[in-house]
Amino acid sequence: GGEQQPPGAEGGEAAAAAGGREDQPQPQPQPQQQQQEQEQQQQQQQRRQGFKNIPTGFNNPVQGVNGNRAVGVLGNNMAMNNNVGAGSGTVNFSAEELKEMLIMQQQRLNQQQQVHQFNQQPQIDHQMKPVLNRQPGTVQRQVNDSTAPHYLVSFPTITNPPSHGIPQEGDSEDLRSAASAKRRPGVNAGLPEANDLSLPIAKHIALLDPSNNDGNALRSCFELSTNDVLNLPHIPSDDEYCGRLCGIGYMCAPNTLPAYDRSALQAARFSELALGALTNQQAPLALELSTAIVVCLRNCARKKPVHNSCLFEVARAYLLLGIFRSFRGDFTRYFKYRRVCLTYTTQMKDVPNVESILASVSFHDAWAYMMFNANEGLLPEIDIPRLANDSSNSSDESTDLFKAKYGCSTLPVDIAIDPTNKMWMQGSPPVFLNNEAGTVARALDGFACAVRSCCDQANTQFVEMSKSMSADTPRGSEGGGEMQIPSGAPDCSGRTPTTTAVMANENELCSRNLVLSAKALLETHSTVSGTKMKRHGLTMIGNSMSAFLVDGRDDSSASNSANEEGFTQAQIKHLLEACETVIEHPLLLHSPGPIYHMVCNAAILLCHLINGLHMSLSSNDSPNKAEAGLFDEVLDTYMSARKVISLHRKTLPVKLRCHGLPRPRIGINTDFHPSDNCRSSKPMIDLGEIPMCLCRGCQGFVLMGCSPCVAAERAMKASQNRSAEEGKVEEAEEESDGWDDLNLNDDVLLGLLEKIVQS
Repeated sequence: GGEQQPPGAEGGEAAAAAGGREDQPQPQPQPQQQQQEQEQQQQQQQRRQGFKNIPTGFNNPVQGVNGNRAVGVLGNNMAMNNNVGAGSGTVNFSAEELKEMLIMQQQRLNQQQQVHQFNQQPQIDHQMKPVLNRQPGTVQRQVNDSTAPHYLVSFPTITNPPSHGIPQEGDSEDLRSAASAKRRPGVNAGLPEANDLSLPIAKHIALLDPSNNDGNALRSCFELSTNDVLNLPHIPSDDEYCGRLCGIGYMCAPNTLPAYDRSALQAARFSELALGALTNQQAPLALELSTAIVVCLRNCARKKPVHNSCLFEVARAYLLLGIFRSFRGDFTRYFKYRRVCLTYTTQMKDVPNVESILASVSFHDAWAYMMFNANEGLLPEIDIPRLANDSSNSSDESTDLFKAKYGCSTLPVDIAIDPTNKMWMQGSPPVFLNNEAGTVARALDGFACAVRSCCDQANTQFVEMSKSMSADTPRGSEGGGEMQIPSGAPDCSGRTPTTTAVMANENELCSRNLVLSAKALLETHSTVSGTKMKRHGLTMIGNSMSAFLVDGRDDSSASNSANEEGFTQAQIKHLLEACETVIEHPLLLHSPGPIYHMVCNAAILLCHLINGLHMSLSSNDSPNKAEAGLFDEVLDTYMSARKVISLHRKTLPVKLRCHGLPRPRIGINTDFHPSDNCRSSKPMIDLGEIPMCLCRGCQGFVLMGCSPCVAAERAMKASQNRSAEEGKVEEAEEESDGWDDLNLNDDVLLGLLEKIVQS
């Protein structure tokens, strides 16, 4: 009890400080433990704060690295370290966890550097402005171009700092994919304007990336369907377009493109993707992409181009958007967008490949010409005025002689402003007659003129049938089977400008010679250009038109049974090749123009051929082996083509559908009539009750061999049945999602264009 403590002992000092009570318990361990726990809690709080400050672009700040694993591992380690002991104060992490934490910290540092660079960018631009202004023809850099921080500028509240294109917390998957595509090296997807219209573009802007697989798939569908026929030139990339601008004195980089040029390029690219999505049976995606086209074109309509280098892309976008709307049966908007497209062609001076745009318009106009039976009285009213030619075109003597002979000019500006071409291309084919135009464009325009000429001939035959019946037929809905005189000529004589031009130059512009010349041009193109890619769509058009225009009486080499039915060996060959092309390449049915109707009519002619061969083989006890082999070949081709065409027909609006193809009665020796020399009493393929197309030119293929009275009756019945069928599916088509929004955007764009054109 009398032992003396060593000097400086902490126990005695603590006891003296406590009031000298030596029997009080020692409080030494408790303050030390509390201090260690506080230090440990501070370390844990710092670690948590470090994790929270790292942006990952996901709703959960830590989930972007390794799901929820980082939070769980950190929490488990902290709980474990609490039980290690009071004197530990350290946290043990595995090598993998430390690696993840270092990666997250590096991301945080990168973001801070990018934010710092973005904040310093206005000062750099201000310093570089005098230097840029001293360079002639230089496009100044705009901060709101592709260097803008993020795509969420249209949201009402923005709480995060600028991220320079880095996805933020709460961003959707589409916006994050768009931002990632924007940051890829060598890719400038561009940034839309800072308003609520930017979302349709930002949602699918990643598809414009050349390395995007989904976008490449849609572009492939477009190339194999629409562009296989139209042969429009390649849309330049941002780097290629900047190089083109540098060649004419405008120095800029892909990230400093003017807003008009960027919107024009995006509109052209989205138009290809929209038609590709429609071809690939992705209607909802096609609607969203078409909305993006409209938004881009609205951005172009609000500005003025610095130069005319991008006017071709704007005209292309309007044309493809009009084709897209016509595929859904909206001819009113097609004619409006078509007129805007031709308006832009009047502003293109010395721009190459303008003839390809005009030839594409002419070929798709031929389909509208068929569907309205060349009757301008059935066309919708277009409230967009047609521009007159403001430029003074110098005309020489040769140009005047050409116009006096053919009634048209080969200059693109004159073609666009010609009153004859106000609603659709008519008269002589100007691109076909232009020797300086591309061979594919000339062939396409020649095919279009041949289709219009055949349609005029069919209308004339129906008018003659109506006169022979001496019956007045009331005027009905558009494209019906009514016997009306086409109102394409000012003198109301029923002679259209195409018929007038063909009759004035019959040796050059008759349908058969046009098809032969167009096929020769295609062969020349493949030989001269040395291209290995075959234009299957154009080849199929040539084979179909050759089969339609062959006169069976001119070919004595045909077999007897086929010649009795009016088919020659050359005609059978062309029919089989046309149907086999579509069987091998079914995407061609989604091509513009009357290709789908051509294939249907070729299949109908195969039906007539099968019926003739069937009757010939059924009446003979010993059938001819050659005829039997031909019968099998034709029947197999028809069955395959029928399946492909029927599947495509179901996807079309009712008023755009061509003939329904009936199923054949399989077998040869069936349904004989004893009083008819053992010939079959029924045809193998009954064409008497099939739903017919509303185009008179197509109805003539079904009504081959019918009397005028029967043909007129069936044409009227087809019109009535089609009207009833349209009424049944009208409600279903109106309930389709997305069309109301697209129509609203189209109306706003067309209203804006109307004001611009009028001013």
